[in-house]
Amino acid sequence: MKFKDIFLDLKKLNEIFEMKLVAFLLLNTLAFNALSVEKPSDFEKGLRVLLELELNKFESCLDDGKVDCDDSEVESFSRLLKEGHLEKRVAPTFPRGALNSAFGAEVVVQTSVSKAGKVISAAATSCESGKGPVSLKYRWKQEGRHCKAFRKEAERAALKWRYGPITSIEKEEYSRYARVTFEIYGSHSDLHEAQIVEIKKSDRSRISELKRKKAWGELKEFVEGKQDESPVFTYHLATAQAGLSDSVGALLSLEHFLASAQNQYFHYGAQAASSVIDTRYAQEDDAAVVAAGGHYSLMNYYLNGKQFSKYKAGLSLMRLASSLTFVKPQQLGRALKLLNDLKDNIELVKDPAQRADLEAQVDAQLDNLKAQISQIGARATSS
Repeated sequence: MKFKDIFLDLKKLNEIFEMKLVAFLLLNTLAFNALSVEKPSDFEKGLRVLLELELNKFESCLDDGKVDCDDSEVESFSRLLKEGHLEKRVAPTFPRGALNSAFGAEVVVQTSVSKAGKVISAAATSCESGKGPVSLKYRWKQEGRHCKAFRKEAERAALKWRYGPITSIEKEEYSRYARVTFEIYGSHSDLHEAQIVEIKKSDRSRISELKRKKAWGELKEFVEGKQDESPVFTYHLATAQAGLSDSVGALLSLEHFLASAQNQYFHYGAQAASSVIDTRYAQEDDAAVVAAGGHYSLMNYYLNGKQFSKYKAGLSLMRLASSLTFVKPQQLGRALKLLNDLKDNIELVKDPAQRADLEAQVDAQLDNLKAQISQIGARATSS
């Protein structure tokens, strides 16, 4: 039994999506009225209002001394406006010791940027290092090997970066995060498709044998006590629970897998994220949908993965975008960017009927979201 067998079928999910779409329309009736008579600049004005709000929110978080501040909405609105987004990225110098050890890293640097886009200061706030692709961070460690050198070179590189000017804000400088990556290209190109699985070969063989026999009870007993060894065992526990018709247990195991795996397993992550997103969306649990989308980059798989249905991944991404507009606080920038990325890459869905269906649903969401942002712009103009 596959995970999709324990969850609602596609027809039911689409019915739920249509009901949520109606609710979205009712909540934003004024937005459609505004759209019908909007000036060409209303949408842009709305984006500018939201960009300034998100910049202020991000800087307020930093001022409070928090270390988990999120500037993703700032990044999304900057890209949509084509203002304040990164125009010049200077590659960092790779520390020699890290290069010799084949270690890569991702360093988050807090920068102060002038209104004109010049980086005034840069201070590294975190570093993760390890081997393999940055997109997976497979078994990487916070402040791991060579992070002192990685931090130093990341700060030097970020000082040379250049952002586009922002014409709509009054402040002379503002804060941003710069994510500086160090990656050894070529040596790990096959790791995504091969999927790294660190459990013992004997354990993999045993799991495969029990799955082939559909011995779900034995599989559950075998993997249940091994979850501390690897998140992979939790993934297979969900498989066993699904086989035993324990849909609630399987869902919770998949959510636990996503939270502990943190994007490390390419195909397993895609299967788990899509299943959780679809199920929680059907339950109208938007917070759980957004959490699953935060633990695993399903868009990365949609663009690069080959073993999982593009159509199914696309539908899950569309539902994630919908939930982003319903959670509090709303993440309108992320939702809009997600939908635009889907629209721009819709040709990856090869089946014409499936592609047309996905595109129609994406277009409907884009129209609604743009109407809501246009209303914000119109209100800003009238006030």
